Amino acid sequence: LEGYNVDWTKKYKGNSRLVLKPNSTKKVSQILKYCNENLLPVVPQGGNTGLVGGAIPIKDEIILSLSNMNKILEFDTHQSVISCEAGCVLDALNQHLLPYKYEIPLDLGSRGSCQIGGNIATNAGGIRFIKFGPFKSYVLGMEVVLANGEILDLRSKIRKDNTGLDIKQSFIGSEGILGIITQANILVSPLDKFKTVILMQCESFGKVLEISRECKSTPGRHLSALEFFDEHCYKLVQKNLPGVVRPFEFSPELKNFYVLIELCGQEPLDGIIEELYEKLSEKNLTLNMIMSENESQFHSLWRLREGIAEACGRGGIVLKYDVSLGIEKFEDIVQSVRKRHGDYGYSVGYGHIGDSNIHINSICKKPEYKKKMEELLEPYIFEYLASVNGSISAEHGIGSMKPKYLHFSKNNLAIHYMHQLKKVFDPNGILNPNKVLISQ
Repeated sequence: LEGYNVDWTKKYKGNSRLVLKPNSTKKVSQILKYCNENLLPVVPQGGNTGLVGGAIPIKDEIILSLSNMNKILEFDTHQSVISCEAGCVLDALNQHLLPYKYEIPLDLGSRGSCQIGGNIATNAGGIRFIKFGPFKSYVLGMEVVLANGEILDLRSKIRKDNTGLDIKQSFIGSEGILGIITQANILVSPLDKFKTVILMQCESFGKVLEISRECKSTPGRHLSALEFFDEHCYKLVQKNLPGVVRPFEFSPELKNFYVLIELCGQEPLDGIIEELYEKLSEKNLTLNMIMSENESQFHSLWRLREGIAEACGRGGIVLKYDVSLGIEKFEDIVQSVRKRHGDYGYSVGYGHIGDSNIHINSICKKPEYKKKMEELLEPYIFEYLASVNGSISAEHGIGSMKPKYLHFSKNNLAIHYMHQLKKVFDPNGILNPNKVLISQ
């Protein structure tokens, strides 16, 4: 049971003695009905790729794994809607859609293991949020099993359905505390015929902000990703991930930052790339630029960005903070964190500058420093976010890590009604207890 009791970061560990792996909605219904009647707590689990312990038992709760519910039910080519079970892996859905020249409007570094039910339950964001927007906009319908075993059928495939309260939205981002998603109908997007990646090196975070402004205005709708990372990320990837490309040398006399953008479209991108290059050159915003010229280079450049989390993990015990705030504050919050923890560790900053989501990874220099680092950074980092009207969670949710900090992003009345909604759908509190909300 170890693989089910421990998350991939090795930070969260439970003591469940039972994992159930049903292969049908009916079985999920029977399990929850029994557990509800006997007051047995249940933790739903998908691909277990989260960062906040949302899919790991806190004590000895029963784990209900959706991994055996992995059937692709239908692809409606007329409405561009794929119907599938919750245990389908994101990449498997894209492979199924590839011959039709469509894709799921969501892309994550964990695409090879994350499951669509968990993506919906956490309202996952991802690296192409700037292109697609929130994933919840594409979830047209779903099937949910409630705590008492009732099956709530909300499996619409219609894009325009204005018939009262949209109940399904309550389950999107609810992290399994209201019900267990078993099926979903997802509106998919046409694949782009042309795409390229441009990686830039610049000498200050101020230049990053200016590059971001130009990349949002010049390519317009052709901009599908806008990422940044600092020199500490770049060095860490080079050190801990052998074989990763090294397109630029460091400029020791300067503070290096990196911006990665992805452009895509149905028509050739040459004109857009040339216009963007001219604007960036005119304003002297970059030290160096490199563009992918084929599929291999495209993935190699992305590997620099997507390998950061892995490289951090190889550097030691990592405290991960997925937060959002105004992009002009990105460098300030990272520097504040570094100053706060001092010599106990080192921190890197990277993420989705296109949608104001930064990931701060703080690596403990020694395993025994972990507790001290947590004491120094929590709730310090959440207090900082509250002071600048940011969010304590941009895309990974609250899980078991952040319930006691929820008040930094939500006021007391909002939290009160979250509890009321929980009581409506799960009056006995058996679903994912003490996740998102602290039991009252």
